[in-house]
Amino acid sequence: MFMCDGSGAAARGLPVYLPVTEAAADANTFVCEMQGSGSETGVGGGLSGVDLVLTPSGVGAAAGGYRALNGSAYFNATQAALAALLNGDEWTIMWAMRNMAATAQIWMAMLSNGATAHIALASGVPYSPVPQVTTNQNLPTCVDAMGTAEFRMALWRKKGNVHYGIKLGTVWPTGWDSFPVTGRQVGLGGGLNVGAWSTHQKIAGYSSGGLAYDVGTIVISKIGLQAAPV
Repeated sequence: MFMCDGSGAAARGLPVYLPVTEAAADANTFVCEMQGSGSETGVGGGLSGVDLVLTPSGVGAAAGGYRALNGSAYFNATQAALAALLNGDEWTIMWAMRNMAATAQIWMAMLSNGATAHIALASGVPYSPVPQVTTNQNLPTCVDAMGTAEFRMALWRKKGNVHYGIKLGTVWPTGWDSFPVTGRQVGLGGGLNVGAWSTHQKIAGYSSGGLAYDVGTIVISKIGLQAAPV
């Protein structure tokens, strides 16, 4: 895969340890563990009622804390939840994943029309509309053969920049230094352009035929992970 490894004189800061279980969720961080076959209800983030619910479409039942996404399957969050969690100067979204198709492309999407971040897989073509951080600033594609292994992905904003990371294993990232050099990227000056929240609410999505992956715990926080040294 191709990623750019940011560098510079600014201090990275300390690792940021966000809650990654529903039991540990707090007012700043929403955590949803995959446990059922219908809608999943998370905890925390200062949310309540329907805003705690992730609604699936075409998603398989939970097995070992993961749910399979095939075809055009996805999880939707509510407009209010995304606005509450992702409208600040910093934020983080993290996913536990496994069983990724060997030739899949992972698009970390932050759409310029104000849509939420989400992940989508494709075979040689991007999710539509094209993933962007802000207008005309596309995140690069990460192409990797993860196979059946468990891995962690994160998209976060800190110190004015949007970051992306992917790493093998079950240990949750705490920031830039958690990811290998070839598995991290920083987009200078990127940010969430809040607009039509109701248009795109996918927090985990899939695009194009023949590929699949399993999604596990999803973490969405008002707090950004450790920043890159840029």
